[in-house]
Amino acid sequence: MKYTDEQKEHIRHCFDYYCKKTIRYQAITLYRESGKYAERNVSYEEIWNDYFSECDESDTYPILQYHFEAFGYQFSVNDYDLGKAL
Repeated sequence: MKYTDEQKEHIRHCFDYYCKKTIRYQAITLYRESGKYAERNVSYEEIWNDYFSECDESDTYPILQYHFEAFGYQFSVNDYDLGKAL
């Protein structure tokens, strides 16, 4: 069966429309699935940060701090190098 040029153009147009429609709906489906995946799963970094924020209590001893006075205020510094410099 031979098609005219107009029929070939119409078939090509319908096929292009079908491909674009299929790709668009597949993309929508993938975006929805990735959104659901992000809601259900937590990254390792978030778990690690949450764990250490709960366990992030440490003792500070006054002997390890460097105290100095500037402009009439008392300051304490925990850093060794900075304390020596000041």
